[in-house]
Order: sequence, then structure tokens, then C-alpha cells
Amino acid sequence: LCLFYNSISIYSDLSPHVADMLFSKGAFIFFITAFNILGYSTLRLSSWLNSQYALNIRKRWKIITIYIAVTLLFFLLNYSLLIVGKLLVGSYNIFIFPNGGWRILFLVWLVELVIVGLLLSNRSIQNTLKLQQEAAKVIGYFEICNIFAKKISEMDKIIGLGNALVDVLATLDSDEILTKMDLPKGSMTLIDEDKLLKINEEFSRMKTHLATGGSAGNAIRGMAQLGAGTGFIGKINNDSYGNFFRESLLKHGTEADLLVSDTLPSGVASTFISPDGERTFGTYLGAASTLKAEELSLEMFKGYTYLFIEGYLVQEHDMILRAIELAKEAGLQVCLDMASYNIVAGDHEFFSLLVNKYVDIVFANEEEAKAFTGKEPEEALDIIAKMCSIAIVKVGARGSLIRKGTEEVRVEAVPVAKVVDTTGAGDFFAAGFLYGLTCGYSLEKCGKIGAILSGEVIQVIGTELPDSK
Repeated sequence: LCLFYNSISIYSDLSPHVADMLFSKGAFIFFITAFNILGYSTLRLSSWLNSQYALNIRKRWKIITIYIAVTLLFFLLNYSLLIVGKLLVGSYNIFIFPNGGWRILFLVWLVELVIVGLLLSNRSIQNTLKLQQEAAKVIGYFEICNIFAKKISEMDKIIGLGNALVDVLATLDSDEILTKMDLPKGSMTLIDEDKLLKINEEFSRMKTHLATGGSAGNAIRGMAQLGAGTGFIGKINNDSYGNFFRESLLKHGTEADLLVSDTLPSGVASTFISPDGERTFGTYLGAASTLKAEELSLEMFKGYTYLFIEGYLVQEHDMILRAIELAKEAGLQVCLDMASYNIVAGDHEFFSLLVNKYVDIVFANEEEAKAFTGKEPEEALDIIAKMCSIAIVKVGARGSLIRKGTEEVRVEAVPVAKVVDTTGAGDFFAAGFLYGLTCGYSLEKCGKIGAILSGEVIQVIGTELPDSK
């Protein structure tokens, strides 16, 4: 690109008439097009550089500094080559390019610098693309530049299907209340309105924390915070909990396909956090349970690459099968999180149907894997991997086992000083893993990203991670 532009610029001194004709016929349009191709390549290179340091967020600004220095050096080198070329042909008017070309070069460099800088700063990719499109209009060649903006925006997107729930979290001094409420420790138990009222009475005497919840909702929010394109399908009521859930999705840039129930209140997951960090759910589904197969449409799934389904939905067989049918018709891969060992054990036959026939990627912890296969993690992984494309078995503090075909990797868990609350650990692991897949990373790197997110979320109460994390 430098040689092309310098050649044209130098040639203008030798044959101004020919050079003017070239410029009037669109040489600058070609130049801007070529520079955007370079810009796209730079984005890919920057993405690779970022991936090398993404496991240590403190180095992000170091990468930005390196990028600024390198691109500025590139600009100065290009200008130096031009000066040398003009001196060689005997031109002394070395500081003015034909048609103000150096200003265009410098402006485009600034535009691309801002774009990549924002990307490396982990800002919203969609906002960045809007910036590029606006910048393209400023330099007068928006039709050409928009082509490349659209190319960059063609990233894999993920849509979640799950129970739209709000978590009400309480930290326990002992597990006595779990016995009192007949909730098996570490499980998710569906409750009716009467039990919800009893739990609320207990919670009224305790300090509680409010957060958006639901397995798929947590995973989608984690992916959105990483910069992935996300969507969510669920059902709420237009009450305070429902509005809280909707606003949380929109805040993180997730497309919210939220249907509304007029009869039942929004779902609530009463979350008990034991002294050892284990969490137990008493879940009142409310409006979330009224999502039906006939309410789903093909349009909801178009434009996405993956559908992430939480296992807590399996009680609605028709709705799950309809969602998978529409997703497959739209060309999506289906991911299933098995959710909870008691859910798997209670509907084993349907889980087997889903994994054997429809699901591409399966997430399970060791209890869920054992409930599904009757085997310990290593053997369970082997069995599940033969049924789908990618199988992941999470083994707590020992990390995770991942298998795709004949490729198998083990990823160690990230050590943490203190486990505060394991709520969302599996959901955020899935978020990191799937984000890695959308970036084209290896299974090992996908697992490492999942492990990092999982390690971060268990150090806070609830599933709200600051963007800085």
C-alpha cells in the first residue's frame, strides 16, 4: 500500500497530467478501500495480540500503547519513504501530497487507531462499528468503508433460552433453614407460591441481595460483558422483578426477546448461600413457566450461531423441542447445560433424547454427569462425547475435562483465596467457553477463559461481575 501511494505521489512530479487523471478516476477511492482492508487485517492482528494477553487484564493498556507506537512508526516510515522518493526524482515540494493525500492518510490512521483502541479496551463491538461507519462518512467514502465495517461485524452471536428469574440471595450462618424448608443442599427445587411466602418470611429477617438470575440469563450476561453478540428468550411479568430483569439485559447490550404474562408474577429464585459457599435454590418460576412452544418463531433465532439452553427448562418438552427445531432450521448449533443433578435424574429419558439427537455441545458438572451416565467424570466424559460434538465435565476445584472427537484436554481451575458464593460458577464457565468458541480459540483456551470467569464469580455474592473484572 505504501509503495502504491508513494509511486503515485512521486509520479505526479514526473507527469502531472497522468497523475491528475489517475486521481480524478478514483485512485483515492482505491486508496481508502485498500486502507480499510489493512484496517481489517490490523483488527485481526490486534485481536490475536489481545488473546495472548487476555488472561492478564493488567497488560491490556500495554498492548494499546504498543499498537499506538507501531502504527505511528508505520505512518512516519511511509512519509519518510515518500520524502526519499521525491528527493530522488528531484522534487523539493516534499511536504504536500497531491490533492491533500497526506491529510487523508493521517485521518484514516487516526480513525483506525480509535477503532482498535476501543476494541482493545473491551468496549462494545457494536458501538465501535457505528463509530467506524460514521468515520467512513466523514472521509467521504462511506459506501466503501461500510462494506468492511459489515465484514467485521459478522461475528458469531449466541442466544439463550431460559427461565427469566431474579435471584434473591441470602448468606446463611448454618444449613438449618435448608432442612426446615425441605431443600436438599446444592440442588435446585421448584417451589409453589405457598413455600415462596414461607421463604420470604424467613428472608425478611435476613440481609438479602437482589440480582438477575436464571442459568441461561447468567451465561448470556457473562458473554455480553466479554463483548459477544447476545440475545435472550424468556417470559416475565411487567412487575418490578420483570422490569429489573429486562433492564439488566439491555444494560449489557443483549437483545431481549421477552414475552409478557398477564396472569403470573415474574419468576424468583430464592438462593441460600451456605457457609462453605455452596448454593441451594428454591425456585418459583411464575411467568417464566408459561413460555409455550407456539410463542416461539423462526425470526427469534435468525442471525445467531449458537442456541444456549438451560436444563431447568426440560419440564416443557414441547417448547424445548420446538426451540431446537427452529434453531436447527436457522442453522444454529445447540448447547445444553444440564443444570442440576436432580433435574437430570428426574427426566433422564428426555435428556438422553436431546443429547443423542439434537445437542452439539453439552455442559455438565460431575454430579450431573454421574446422574446422566452413572459413571465417574472421566468415563462420563467419554460417554457424553460420543453422543455430541463437544462434551465438557466440570469437576469443581480440580478444573474441567473437555473432549471433542479424539481431542481431550484438562483445564485446571483458577486458585482463589476464598470461595464466597458458588452461584453462577457453571454458568460463567459456559459463558467464557462459548465466548472462546466465537473467537475461534482452541478447546484449551476456551476452557481457560471459562475457568477465569468461574473463578471470579465465586468470589462475590451473586452473579454480578463488574465490567472491570
